[in-house]
Amino acid sequence: MQEKLTIIIDNMKNKIIFILGFFLFNSASGQTSIAGVQLIGNIKGIGDSKLYIGKIGDYFMNAQIVDSFACKNDSFNYRTNIPVNNSLYCIKDINGQFIYFLPENDKIVIHGVSDNLIHSTIFGSENNMLLSDYWKSIFIISNKMMPLYSSLNKAQEEHDTIIFKQIKKQIDSLNLVMRIFPENFVAVNYEKTASAVVLYLYLGQYKSDKFKLIVLYKKLNKKVQESPMGKKISDFIASLEACEVGKPFIDFELKNRDNKSITISSLKGKCFLIEFWTTWCGPCRGELPTLSKAYEKYKPKGFEIISISLDNSKHNWINALDKQNSPWIQTIINNSESFNNYLAPFESDVAKAYSIQNVPANYLINPEGIIIAVDLRGKALLDKLIEIYKE
Repeated sequence: MQEKLTIIIDNMKNKIIFILGFFLFNSASGQTSIAGVQLIGNIKGIGDSKLYIGKIGDYFMNAQIVDSFACKNDSFNYRTNIPVNNSLYCIKDINGQFIYFLPENDKIVIHGVSDNLIHSTIFGSENNMLLSDYWKSIFIISNKMMPLYSSLNKAQEEHDTIIFKQIKKQIDSLNLVMRIFPENFVAVNYEKTASAVVLYLYLGQYKSDKFKLIVLYKKLNKKVQESPMGKKISDFIASLEACEVGKPFIDFELKNRDNKSITISSLKGKCFLIEFWTTWCGPCRGELPTLSKAYEKYKPKGFEIISISLDNSKHNWINALDKQNSPWIQTIINNSESFNNYLAPFESDVAKAYSIQNVPANYLINPEGIIIAVDLRGKALLDKLIEIYKE
């Protein structure tokens, strides 16, 4: 039970982390500023410091620096190099906190506090106000949940099953509210670009429920569907459809630790697992015992595993392989070190093709090259292999 609770808490933390993003920016700042959107604001407690402006990439995990500016005595007034447009951007401080905004007007006004930047209020357009209100509402819910997890843990330690069940019921209720929050937002604001932004930022939540995502996308009016974020949602749906159960696997050329080319198609004719991971991913390491057990038991029957690292450091990847016992096929994406931060490989062709927004992620392929299962974890993978090999 303790292990299960730890997993629940870790999953909650991971969900918040992935939804809110640990954005890492791609390039050096300090570009020459040209006439563009003006940012005016006051962030209490930020003092004299530097803020960075990033344009959100194909998937929300990554953003590329396009400009930066200095705050003086908690305030700023800066003419950016960003033209008025309806793409999604964020402002990030040196501690990794951020604010989303749409530069759809020539003047954006921001008011907030330095220790909770996401709660900032953004003026300048209806869409920015809607996004501000959305994140404030989300944090109200999440702030209610974290103390409940602590109380749940205490109830478990004291073996108080009655209190445990009561708190668990409250957590489940809030989790449901969190899950349907973006759906309710889209239903009300389907004519606003902000609805495409919110849906885009929750794409990972709908990876296992493509039909729900399609329904929500179709609720957006045509103009919103054709916005930059709307088009990215459409692209993600297309990638889900291309690698869903019943479709053939998508072939890529990868590199092994000796820099030799390996194609996924070289495994066709076998039942094999495509496993996406990174060296910095704790849950990925948590899957290693299951993968080892599956490989040891079914390798003699023809089963194979091909791990694809989404690391941007081949050195770190090889060091990790040297420390762990994982004798199956180990590969890394081509030109991995050309990606200049640890989230950038999620923008690679192979990650996009397989709709990878977080790791671990996997696809089970039959000998005919058809995807027969997606994202099998722990016992679910072993049970599926028992079914396949009729044990």
